[in-house]
Amino acid sequence: MTLSEEKMNMFKYAFALVVFLTSACLIPHAQAATTCDSTNVPYTLNAGTLSVPTTLDIGSVIPGSAKTHTINGSCSGTISSHTIISCYYGTGTEVSGMPGVYSTDVDGVGIQLLNSSGQIVRGKGYSCDTTATPMGTVSSDGGQTFSFSYTERLIKTATHIGSGTISSAQDPFGFGVFQSVGISGARNTSHYSATVAERTATCSIDPLNLTVSLGDFPVSQFTHVGSYTAWKYFQITATCTEEVNLTASVTSANGVNSQYDDVLNLTPGSDSATGVGVGMLLDGVDLKYNYPIPIGGTTEPGVPDAVNFAVRYYQTDATVTAGKANTIATIDMEYQ
Repeated sequence: MTLSEEKMNMFKYAFALVVFLTSACLIPHAQAATTCDSTNVPYTLNAGTLSVPTTLDIGSVIPGSAKTHTINGSCSGTISSHTIISCYYGTGTEVSGMPGVYSTDVDGVGIQLLNSSGQIVRGKGYSCDTTATPMGTVSSDGGQTFSFSYTERLIKTATHIGSGTISSAQDPFGFGVFQSVGISGARNTSHYSATVAERTATCSIDPLNLTVSLGDFPVSQFTHVGSYTAWKYFQITATCTEEVNLTASVTSANGVNSQYDDVLNLTPGSDSATGVGVGMLLDGVDLKYNYPIPIGGTTEPGVPDAVNFAVRYYQTDATVTAGKANTIATIDMEYQ
């Protein structure tokens, strides 16, 4: 080997060594992956079978639909945020005028999620930002633990609802650390399952027919237009299958006095009295002819609700003549 060959080989070795060392400098240090894990997801909230009364107001929570679940776990690695959020991952659309309520595959029924503070969480898609209504936080200590609860519930979104099963696959909500990772990765979802049907409210009235005797009164007791006898009280009981609001109105085959819309005419006849009519009260309020008046508050399902009425004679003309003073009244009670 000549001297020149030895130098060339040395340069080759030196060059190879430099390349090796330079390459070694570019190899990065291995880092642990960032994860947040929990054994509490995925999870399905099962509400069973729900009957929705037709009288339930639009926008109201469907009775028995609210279900709560708690998620515990911890994170490892470096997380860019400590705020845990939730987003709607389902195929439904947000119902107009109802923030955070998403349509389901049952007509007239929407789904909604609340955090543990009772705040409605509104945001759809895998990259939504619901940090204004957080689910919870990851602790800043070495354990990086978390624990939070949430509630899902169904909302009535139309006057009438359909019947069917809410698909647990259609309406999931997802949980994760904001701008970081999902809790348990792609398994970070909560699903909801329920069978829903509409239920018609009914009310029964007792008695259906009633005769109220006002008694006998001398003509001399009626001294001027507007004079009257004492009230005679009676009750009608309404029993409803649902919580409803009742109203009552009165009509009569005899009609109403032309001057007083809260005084019923007497039954006409050759032997009937004249100059008086019959007035009625409902819970202390004058019952105007064919004018519905609310009855108290909301009824309790299956519990009889006593409705208080009263009747009396009322002088409508300057002159009163003796005779039979009967009338027929029809009380119409409606519920909604």
